Amino acid sequence: KGVRLYQSADLWDAEAALLDVPVEAVLAVAPDPNHPAMFQGARVAVGYPGHLWAHGIDYAARESYLDRMFKGDKDWLALAKEIGITHIYWGENEKRKYGTFNPPWQYQLKNVSRSQKIHVYDLQSYQNMKQ
Repeated sequence: KGVRLYQSADLWDAEAALLDVPVEAVLAVAPDPNHPAMFQGARVAVGYPGHLWAHGIDYAARESYLDRMFKGDKDWLALAKEIGITHIYWGENEKRKYGTFNPPWQYQLKNVSRSQKIHVYDLQSYQNMKQ
């Protein structure tokens, strides 16, 4: 008996989503304690607030930028760059936290994921998509 952290299918989807993402990438993910992308070893822009708080890390500004970026703030690109994001991960955790609306970056960035359930948007594609 214990607490279930992941289901195998969730981990397989996360692995497929990140296959074409560089190892040095920094992902925007929902700051959940057991995010499947972190299980895969991905670097994230903002970790779980409870963990950060316990270590005395001031994360409030970064978390605010992340929240605004996910919600499609008009300055979403500048906010993402300010906290070093290279890719936006859009999976079940993100939909649960930020809603299932269609933020503008979904149409302005290239999805590089191989998963049917999870999309990973590459910020470097922004200029190419605008042309």
